[in-house]
Parts: sequence; C-alpha cells; structure tokens
Amino acid sequence: MADSRDAKDGPVARLRRWARSAIVQEVPAEMERCEFDCRKDHCTLGEWDTCENRLKSLRPGEK
Repeated sequence: MADSRDAKDGPVARLRRWARSAIVQEVPAEMERCEFDCRKDHCTLGEWDTCENRLKSLRPGEK
C-alpha cells in the first residue's frame, strides 16, 4: 500500500528516497568519532565505554 507521499512523487523521487534510506544512515553523536576519526574497526564493550575519543564527542563544546 503506497502512502500519500509516494502518490505525489514520481518514480525517480521514490527511487532516490529508497536509495538514500538504504545507503546513507544518520550517525548518532556518540558514534561520530568512532565512524570518522578512529582507525580501529571494532572495539570491545569495555573499550567503547572508556574510549577517550568517543567521550570527547559527548562533552559540550568539543567535536
């Protein structure tokens, strides 16, 4: 069942919206530094909890 947005948009707009939702996702603030500024591919839960790089992003005024 199509919603009203799909009924108004053409097929290209629907395709663009689908592709964007499938490919591009918002990165939560607490994960920004992990995703973009860290060399590690994976952290254990203990490493993530105490990661200074991640904690800096949660402090006001630091990005």
